[in-house]
Amino acid sequence: MRVLFLTPSTGGEYFTINLGLVSIATYLVKRTHHQARILDFAFCRSGWRERLKQEMYHFKPDVIGITLLSTHGFSAKEILEEARRIDPSVKIIGGGHHATITQRKVFDELPVDAICIGDGEYATEEYLDRLESRTSLEGLKGIWFRDGDMVVENPIRPAIEDLAKLPAPDWKFWCEFDKHLETFQMFPFIGQRNCPHGCTYCSATIVRKRTGVGIRFLDPVVYARQVRENWDRYGGPYFRIAWMWDPVFTINRRWMRSFLEEFERLDLVGRLPYSIYSRIDELDEERARLLHETGCVKVRTGIESGDDFIRNKVYEKKLTSEQIEYTVELCRKYNLALTAYFCVGGPGETRKTLKKTKLLARRIKPETTVFHVWKPLPNTKAVDKLNELGGRMGNRWDKEVVDITRISFITTPYIGPYTIGWFQTRVLTGITLRKIFSQFWYQKHRFIVNFFKYFALCRRNGFKLFDTLKNFTYVNGVDILVAQARDRDVPKARSADIGSDIPYEEETTREVIYH
Repeated sequence: MRVLFLTPSTGGEYFTINLGLVSIATYLVKRTHHQARILDFAFCRSGWRERLKQEMYHFKPDVIGITLLSTHGFSAKEILEEARRIDPSVKIIGGGHHATITQRKVFDELPVDAICIGDGEYATEEYLDRLESRTSLEGLKGIWFRDGDMVVENPIRPAIEDLAKLPAPDWKFWCEFDKHLETFQMFPFIGQRNCPHGCTYCSATIVRKRTGVGIRFLDPVVYARQVRENWDRYGGPYFRIAWMWDPVFTINRRWMRSFLEEFERLDLVGRLPYSIYSRIDELDEERARLLHETGCVKVRTGIESGDDFIRNKVYEKKLTSEQIEYTVELCRKYNLALTAYFCVGGPGETRKTLKKTKLLARRIKPETTVFHVWKPLPNTKAVDKLNELGGRMGNRWDKEVVDITRISFITTPYIGPYTIGWFQTRVLTGITLRKIFSQFWYQKHRFIVNFFKYFALCRRNGFKLFDTLKNFTYVNGVDILVAQARDRDVPKARSADIGSDIPYEEETTREVIYH
């Protein structure tokens, strides 16, 4: 059967890469007789209806699969209604975190025939097999389906424990992946699934409850070789940095060390810079030094608030001010550029707590500062915190909330959406202008050349002016970090035991690439 996967990317952020979809599509094509493609509307938002029509006409899918995020409800509904209008007979299955944490509610929100709860590779394969053979979906683990006016709730499928049994994600199934690489110049990788921490605004806790399993790790040797394989395949002027999407790359010291040892053995140190996510309390001197020695140029971490009550009682980050200061100093010591994420507008937020957050961001001076707007995801503890502290939610969720970087609709007893929006706009504008000035001071005339080249690229791809400026400062900042790392003391790799002619074809043993 043919399945066309869609991302509801007709609004909000332009970086819409979804590693889960790539993994499922790769598995279906390489391990089954089914066919799969992934259609992303990030670069054709004004003409997404026509693009969907053309893709469905040429590919002729039997099934539409869509990844669902809680902030993309309105976009997903529009897209699925259009797909149903183009082909009333097509089957529609939804997946992703929103389907896993809300389950039955998805059937009320969207015109789906079924949803996948938890890992999608094996469940989607069996779903397609049963549709093809016209057998009942009763008892199909991990799949809930619509039967007339009823929703049939099948048992939850056990999570995939050994991730190395899955083929390495192959980006050739993602339409216009070359545009993503050209625009953002970062290549995405992931070797972990889920997160063991319990931040109230995150859906990871609910996913753990639904699937019955916590964090899982891909074999670190397999993971490193997947990086090398893609470096050999896609390496070029736009593959500037490996962007690791592991929820907490540093959480398992032994796993991290094994990955980086293989990363070095494959002759990537000094050739391929990389960036990771970490938690403030999961980074110490030893791990920071190891990251620096193997070519890490950026650490991304959530600080969330400069106020202890908001950070630890509302968001439940469990981070002290001393831990934040210590980790910031570690990053400076080992030349690890810091991306600090803050979250504003949550329950209990006041003008005073906002000011504390702004002052903390100024004091620690991260290379990149990101201010997200707090939004309560369904069934998470965030909703309980909102009720507990006397806040209320507006009625704009379905139509206006398409990402977590803008538009607040929360009113607390102390401030409202206008105050939160004005704070975010004012602070981000100041930060962006300072960053532009510092980049210009460092690059001089090269900054002007880079800006106009990037501006032309983004306008050609339909970006709005604000998004173009924001993305440029980020991408150009990465370019500067890479240049600075090469000019400083980033070590070169030792002579690798494996030559550059590694046979990167799919094998059945761990010794080559992946199971």
